[in-house]
Amino acid sequence: MTLTSYTRNPIPRPTRITQENQCPSPRIKQVFLNCFFVCCLHKITLFLPVPVSSQARSTMAFNGELFDIFSWLPAKSLYRFSSVCKSSRELLSDDLFITKQFKNMQLVPDRDFFIYPDIVQRYRNGDLESHALSSKNSGSRPPPESLDFLANRGNVITSSNGLLCCRNIGEDENPLFLFNPTTRSYLPIPRPDERLTPDRGIPIVFACEKDEDSGDGDDFLLLALCIPDEWGEKFHSKIYSSEERTWKDKGRVDLGQRDMNFGHAVKLNGAVYMVSDSSNYLAKQSSFFWPYILAYDVKTSSSKFLKIPKGARKGVHDSALCIFEWADHPNTMCLVKLLKNVFTVWVLIRTSSSYYWKRVFRMRVKAMALALSHTDHLRVDGFAVVNGSSLIFATGQKVYSYNLKDGNNKGAAEEVCGHRCQDDVRFASFSSTLRPCGPGAITLPLHAA
Repeated sequence: MTLTSYTRNPIPRPTRITQENQCPSPRIKQVFLNCFFVCCLHKITLFLPVPVSSQARSTMAFNGELFDIFSWLPAKSLYRFSSVCKSSRELLSDDLFITKQFKNMQLVPDRDFFIYPDIVQRYRNGDLESHALSSKNSGSRPPPESLDFLANRGNVITSSNGLLCCRNIGEDENPLFLFNPTTRSYLPIPRPDERLTPDRGIPIVFACEKDEDSGDGDDFLLLALCIPDEWGEKFHSKIYSSEERTWKDKGRVDLGQRDMNFGHAVKLNGAVYMVSDSSNYLAKQSSFFWPYILAYDVKTSSSKFLKIPKGARKGVHDSALCIFEWADHPNTMCLVKLLKNVFTVWVLIRTSSSYYWKRVFRMRVKAMALALSHTDHLRVDGFAVVNGSSLIFATGQKVYSYNLKDGNNKGAAEEVCGHRCQDDVRFASFSSTLRPCGPGAITLPLHAA
């Protein structure tokens, strides 16, 4: 018997799964599916002809429907199966399955996040925490080896589709690394500019979404914008190639006269969008007096500036501005403004020849019916929009989630978890995927039992 007659039939690419069409009891659904899949797996492998090798039985068992079904499971569930079933263990090293699984996870909303202090990249960060995005779900908490590694070796800069981009705080000569907390693998990244000193921050933009017409071999974008030596000079842009393990020069880029928020960049249609800071330090006659959004074209290394909504200018110099991906409109983003505990959200709408901003949300934090304790103060220490629709924010001791698409926005915020971080915080959502970090990645050893 040969295996050539067994093929892995592709399934049509589904639309992105949203929070609205998920099972109302995800915990029960997960337990049921886990039991069902394991039973199916054992039935198929037990009743195959005896003369067939174990490798052949494994291959045939995961051809067709089971191969597709298992590719929709989080990596954490797959690792659980691998401890009781050799067939599922072999999947974890199958390149075709790995690729299919992490591409499927891009279509499923992130279920977990990291929360950590918003501090200088090179400072040690021992307060990083991992939580599920909803108190109703158990999430996919990373293994303890990954959490210990991050606490002692790296500060999270940003995240994208299961990978974290981190600043190395150890003595390693490589100042950056990509990290998959689920698979415990990391990829050291060399210094993008030899002039960078260890105590200097590195402006980094990281995104895993691949443009189909990009023409390169990487399935992620790692962009470094090297700070010029003289004030007023253009930044030097470089893109990292994981295949060649080197940084490629992309020329100079004009970022305007304001500092940029690199940690919350958005990549859409081959362009990277970044919002500037909002502090009041430029003359009113300057064309950059008001905050702005920069659109950097990766292919042409050119940039253009987008104006923020006129409605966002009021009090903007005392507010916090961030941009995030938006779910309702394809290939667009939202601008979130926080001023005096009031959230306002605008969505960028594109036309054939121009663009405009549409306000979709405005609410005081007090109106979200927060379950504050007597020791928790009502001050937002950090916020983010995850999965294109959920606003998560932290107060002094707790993290809350609010659905921005919830009808007339009259619902109460959900208390997600408590936290121990101090002062300002940042969020990094992630999903449990098998996505590899790239050639040369290193896997952390397991802790002794």
